[in-house]
Amino acid sequence: AVVLKTPVSGKSVLDFTFGPSGLVFSKKATLEIDISAFDDADMTYVNWYWYNPATSSWELEEVVPVKNGKVEIPVSHFSRYVGLSQGGQQ
Repeated sequence: AVVLKTPVSGKSVLDFTFGPSGLVFSKKATLEIDISAFDDADMTYVNWYWYNPATSSWELEEVVPVKNGKVEIPVSHFSRYVGLSQGGQQ
């Protein structure tokens, strides 16, 4: 996986690329990320998007709450994903 950090309007974005692209799991896997990776002390949840090449757009897959200093994100296929840290404004 390639992971990039990109600041966006005071938030933190983690950009993941998992391959081989398009591989679909029979059962969702869980990606666990420690919130320190986001560099956003106020985050309470993560908006998790995947890039849909068929529509050339980002699609919201999950809104994942922070629990015990981590986010546990269900992943159903290999693709490009971004996680955008969010504060208390859900």
